[in-house]
Amino acid sequence: INIHKLSLGPVKGARDKIKITDLNISEIHFNLSDKDLEIGSIKLKGPAIHATFSENRKIDLLEMLKPKKPSEKPLVFLLKEIVINQGTLGVTHHLLAKPENHTLEDIELKLKNVTLKKDHSFMYDLSSRLKSGGDLSLKGQIGISPLFVSSEISLDQINMTAVQPYLEMKTGIGLRKGALDVSGQFEFQPKQNGKPLFSFQGDLGVSDLKIANQKTKQPIFNSSSIGIKNLSTQGMPLKTRLQELKIAKPQLFYHVSKPKQSNFSGLIASSDASTDTKKQEPKKKKPLDLHVEHLNLQEGAVQIFNKTLKPYFFLKLTDLRGDIKQLSMASKKRTPFSIRGKLSHQAPFKIKGHSTISEFKKDTKIKISIKDFNLPTINPYAIKLFGQTIDWGKLKADLQYKISDNDLNGKNKLVLDQLELGPKVESEGAKELPMGFAVGLFKDSEGKIEVELPIKGDLNKPDFKYGGLVANAVLNAISKALTSPFRLIANLVSSSEEPKGISFKPGDHSLTPKNMRQMNRIVKKLKEKNELKLIIEGIYSKKTDYKPLLSKKPDKISSLFTEANKLDKENRLRFLGRQRAATVYDFISSKGIASSRLYISQEGASKAKSSEFVESRLTLFE
Repeated sequence: INIHKLSLGPVKGARDKIKITDLNISEIHFNLSDKDLEIGSIKLKGPAIHATFSENRKIDLLEMLKPKKPSEKPLVFLLKEIVINQGTLGVTHHLLAKPENHTLEDIELKLKNVTLKKDHSFMYDLSSRLKSGGDLSLKGQIGISPLFVSSEISLDQINMTAVQPYLEMKTGIGLRKGALDVSGQFEFQPKQNGKPLFSFQGDLGVSDLKIANQKTKQPIFNSSSIGIKNLSTQGMPLKTRLQELKIAKPQLFYHVSKPKQSNFSGLIASSDASTDTKKQEPKKKKPLDLHVEHLNLQEGAVQIFNKTLKPYFFLKLTDLRGDIKQLSMASKKRTPFSIRGKLSHQAPFKIKGHSTISEFKKDTKIKISIKDFNLPTINPYAIKLFGQTIDWGKLKADLQYKISDNDLNGKNKLVLDQLELGPKVESEGAKELPMGFAVGLFKDSEGKIEVELPIKGDLNKPDFKYGGLVANAVLNAISKALTSPFRLIANLVSSSEEPKGISFKPGDHSLTPKNMRQMNRIVKKLKEKNELKLIIEGIYSKKTDYKPLLSKKPDKISSLFTEANKLDKENRLRFLGRQRAATVYDFISSKGIASSRLYISQEGASKAKSSEFVESRLTLFE
């Protein structure tokens, strides 16, 4: 039988559901009395099939093909070969807020020995391309009675944004970008003789992932690639094992725009309140049965931004690298972890310890070390808590925490190096404390303040707040304590003919060849006398910088900072000042000057009248 340009559709319906360019059926053997059909070959060229998933959860194509009266004796058939070339399958989904179309193109399919006979299976080989992006390939066996599927699967660069309409049904997550790769073997069958319903073994990868808050459009998480090696999952509920999870260049964003409102707000839809007025005991959920042999982070970053403070608080953790071994959500085994990186690009930190993830309140130990953290970074919090700014100073911290049977014990050793306070600032709710007196009293002959802050608490208490414990410990230490400013010896450039700092073009924070020559002389001074230290002040000009800043194309850091959060004039200028100080810091440290000798002060506004350049001040001291 040869049929050309075949079209099939419902009796009542304007649209054809099946169109076939060429249909060839050969070697037909049919026994009517036994209802036994055998066909040697079915070949379809250019079939185009369209189905609609309606609001009442029915598929119109299946409804159209369903027989009106069930047969007393079912047809027994064997289709030795089915070949489909250049096929198309489209599905329109009407259960969403607006209809979504999904299409498979360039379908190539081969089926062998297709039958519904009990304990029989048939082979299939499918390749296709998704219209939304990506290729797929499936090859394996299918059995109908009993039902089972065993298949090799290969997905190549599948466009993940196609699932966004389904995410919006239950979440506030915005999947902006991402491509999925899968290679492995999966099986599905009803539970029989204790066998799992579903299993998969293979590798999985995601590239160029970008996730945002769907409502606010603020970024949440980005990653250049996520690789999963030797993934094994099976059973219902699922039992999942991963040999390795590698996350490259992850970026996590935490932006607080209003009190108790961040870019994470509204990501998970709240469940409807129960109409049952009787108090119900909460069901204890079983922990997710997930085990990861090795989780590895490479070149990560975390951006923290708080618009509820004045001025805005901004902190970035960069160069994050870490390893977590034997990560298990259900097991009571210890999970060792180690993470390192930099705070605000300059201050190295390390986090090391272990925890039992399923019962972290029973057995957790963490050690945190921070070096050379520039304290003016936390000025927004210093203003809020104490009504006081910090001009300059560095922090070195060694923190140790141990949780055992819900009891938290912490030892915090802090060293504040060359801490100098700035002017007071009116701040509602700030503690009235003699900050200047405390700094002067605690500071030793080398300009350092050493503080030990022990912390204890019961994690089971409903009013437990870690931040409150730390704040109380700090306030208690400060309340025990005349400022003693250290000796400023000179501006860096000895010649009065040269500017007393580093000059930047309006709206810019990049270095010029003249800047670099000037800073090389600074480096020489620092190398000649090891006792010398340097204060770098990031200066901006309200008059000179703002217009060029608006017209300048943002770099990667400032674009996230300004576009995502729509900074006002003052905070954009502050951020420019911070970038200028960081540029000088990075250049000088790259010449072999230890970061412990370099201090970044609070950024400030220039009082100079020049419109040709803006000068960031530099000061040496010992």
